[in-house]
Amino acid sequence: MARYPELKVEIEFTDRFVDLIEEGFDLAVRIASLPDSSLVARRLADNPMAVCAAPSYWDRRGRPSTPRDLGRHDCITYAYNANPNEWPFVDAAGRRVGVRVSGPLHTNNGDVSLRAALGGLGVVLLPRFICGPDLGAGRLEPVLESWMPPPSGIFALYPHNRHLSAKVRAFVDFLAERFGPGRDWDHPPPLATDR
Repeated sequence: MARYPELKVEIEFTDRFVDLIEEGFDLAVRIASLPDSSLVARRLADNPMAVCAAPSYWDRRGRPSTPRDLGRHDCITYAYNANPNEWPFVDAAGRRVGVRVSGPLHTNNGDVSLRAALGGLGVVLLPRFICGPDLGAGRLEPVLESWMPPPSGIFALYPHNRHLSAKVRAFVDFLAERFGPGRDWDHPPPLATDR
């Protein structure tokens, strides 16, 4: 908005899946492995994930050495995952493993999951854009880094049947610039308000 002061923005933050056409949105930012759709998608960034917990949790419960060990841990699950009680992993050789998890908290909000993990409640599987600063500061510690969830991305989506307006194009370009290749989620740059 500082860059384009004539721009008026209305933002709705929700983790639910919105129908852009039915609900009249110009654009959505989605984190996923995208299925085929009638929407135009521009990949903004990769979405690296981390399995992590507070140091106090690891001290109390020990660290898992394989994904299957998570079955013995308190895991904080996320409601909008395709299968919330199964965390997917891929090892360095490309083998996929699905691990059944459960725990004391099931939520539909990544920030709530983060706060619970910081409080020592359990293990989370979170995008690094949510937990990265806490990993970088040592408030959370990652495990199983050689076993990563299948890759997904962060996409800007907009309907095919709408002309891409200058405002939407400018916003998508800004997002691509801000979150593009080489992004270090664990050490984010400060917000720039003078650009």
